[in-house]
Amino acid sequence: MDILYLLKVLLRRIWIILSIPLIAGLTAYFFTKDIERQYKSTSQISTGFTSSDQGPLSSDQRFNYRESVLKFNNMIETMNTEIVVSMLSYNLLIHDLKEATPFRTRNITVNNKEQIIEILEFKIENFELLSSVAEEEKIINDLLISYGYANWIIKQELKIKRIGETDFIKVETQTENPYLSAYIVNVLAEEYIRFYNYAKVSSNDQSFLFYTNLVNEKKNYLDQKTSELNSFKNESNIYNYGIESQSNLMQIADYERQRQEQQNEVYSLKKSFESISKKVNSFDNSQNANNSKILSLRSKINELNQIYIENGSKDKQLEASIENLRSQLQVELARISEIQNDQQEAESMSSLITQREDIRLELNIAESKLASLNSTIASLRSKVSQIGSKEATLLALGKEVENATEEYLKAVDKANEAKSKLMVVTNTIKLMVRGQPNGYPVSSKAYMIIALGVFATGGLCVFVIIAIEFMDLRIKTPERFENFTSLKLSGIINDIQVKGLNLVELFKDNNLEDKKLETYKHFVRKIRHEIDTSSAQSFLVTSTVEGSGKSFSILSISYSLSLINKQILIIDTNFRNNSLTKILLAKYGIQNLITEHADVKLLTGPDMEEKEDGEFMDNIISSTGIKSIDIIGSKVGISSPSEVFAGRNFHAIMEYLKTKYDYIFLEGAALNEYSDTKELISFVDRVIPVFSAENSIHQMDKDSLRYLKSLEGKLLGAILNKVDTKNLL
Repeated sequence: MDILYLLKVLLRRIWIILSIPLIAGLTAYFFTKDIERQYKSTSQISTGFTSSDQGPLSSDQRFNYRESVLKFNNMIETMNTEIVVSMLSYNLLIHDLKEATPFRTRNITVNNKEQIIEILEFKIENFELLSSVAEEEKIINDLLISYGYANWIIKQELKIKRIGETDFIKVETQTENPYLSAYIVNVLAEEYIRFYNYAKVSSNDQSFLFYTNLVNEKKNYLDQKTSELNSFKNESNIYNYGIESQSNLMQIADYERQRQEQQNEVYSLKKSFESISKKVNSFDNSQNANNSKILSLRSKINELNQIYIENGSKDKQLEASIENLRSQLQVELARISEIQNDQQEAESMSSLITQREDIRLELNIAESKLASLNSTIASLRSKVSQIGSKEATLLALGKEVENATEEYLKAVDKANEAKSKLMVVTNTIKLMVRGQPNGYPVSSKAYMIIALGVFATGGLCVFVIIAIEFMDLRIKTPERFENFTSLKLSGIINDIQVKGLNLVELFKDNNLEDKKLETYKHFVRKIRHEIDTSSAQSFLVTSTVEGSGKSFSILSISYSLSLINKQILIIDTNFRNNSLTKILLAKYGIQNLITEHADVKLLTGPDMEEKEDGEFMDNIISSTGIKSIDIIGSKVGISSPSEVFAGRNFHAIMEYLKTKYDYIFLEGAALNEYSDTKELISFVDRVIPVFSAENSIHQMDKDSLRYLKSLEGKLLGAILNKVDTKNLL
């Protein structure tokens, strides 16, 4: 949206922008003129969180910025807690009940003042809050509220904050009484310091009790572990575990060496025994094989002899077989005889057998020694394992005793530290600067409230006006029209009172007092110039929606052209709304236009008889009563122009009429609703769409705008009607 346009809008509504803030300022003044004067008082508390008076800090006590910030935050929150502020509230009520010059007076009769003061002093001493259930204490709570001393009321004007990056906390408040303000900041600081000391002593007392119990617990645990260690030492027979374990390990190494030698000897004897046994077994197997073969041959010979005898000793083949077997038996018997006769070989076999038995004996002795060595080594290993287990147990018990001793000593140190803190409580928090009664009231907020009311309402008015303009989607101005439609603008017509308007008298009067009418004449003349220089003769005036001002625009332009001696013909082709026919009281002539044999005939009446052209003109064309302006009227109907002109050469009619008139204006129905305008465009030279500045552009308008843009050379330019002259300044 154009900034210049927004400024114009704001200027037109300047009376709203000025009057509403003025009313708001006056209202704020009447509400704030009786505000009581306020007196401010401030006290300062030194915390000691960022400095030390004990000398330089040790390496484990170096300044920790994050920890100090946390301490400051904790302190401020504690000062704002209900318990601390309530102690201040109780002190204030005691002061006003006891002193001759109270800070505040109330028209309240207080019974049992002494009892109330006694209850409040007890609560202050023990840091206890009043009960909201007990009847007596409930009365005191109501009394605190009536005096304005309830903790939640005091906190409304109470400000507690750290002063920059310093070590100081500032307590500030303001009331209607300077002495009351000073009392509040001082007593609040004192009550916080008292509460801090009380909490610290209580905390140290609990800490000392805790560490005392911890020392006793650690002492009992240490005694228990020491007793377990001594009992284990007494029950164990080995005291010098290191030397004995080393001796056993050396013996195990020596026996393992002997076992390796014995294993080698057993392996050698086994191999010798196996070799000699193979030789002896080979000799025995050979001898046994020969004896077995001889027995087999004898058995077969006996079996065959039996068969031979049973068959009558006549089977020659069987006899030959028996002889063959007897030959083989003789050969085997001869071989055995040779082996038995070989004395040298028999002695050798006897020697092998003797050697084998000697080796067997040595092998048994070697295996017995190896088993003995294995048993000894296993016994030593078991002994070493037992010694290691005892040594590990002893070390574990010793470590437990050592840890228990260390924990016990730490607990003793903590208990001594807590005892020291309990005996000497040092407090670094001090009230350094006491609040003083201020003789001058603080600046009144009345002027600030008035100024805030004026500027806030003024800004709100401007915002609302601009927001309304942003939400207002009406065309309103030529700039917005071009932005919304992207159409060329041929001219504008400002918004005037049309009812009772006399164009003849209007254009005759050169000294109009009504500036709107003078502006209207100026704009119409500019449109007349656009049409007169367009080199076109026939124009179709249309719109996207009804009520845009087509008829009024045609009448205004026609009359303006007649003033320069132009002959004007208006044809009312808006068959949906024949407003031009009604305004100018024209005949319904357009439906009687026909053509015959390319000659234009203007016919009327039921007999349709031919007449001269002039007579036809008189019957069809109506005079408007304005010199140089005629009109062809029409009836309202549901037929479109194509249907009305069906069978009639309307192009020829238009060409004929152009010979009689300088300019011809046709009015078309709304583009969004009817197709009439599209059917009339072919009969004219130019199209002039009329838009109302009071309308917005909707989706159907966008479709019609796309169609108008597609006309290219036929579109003369749009007319923006009903423009508020205020938007043109």
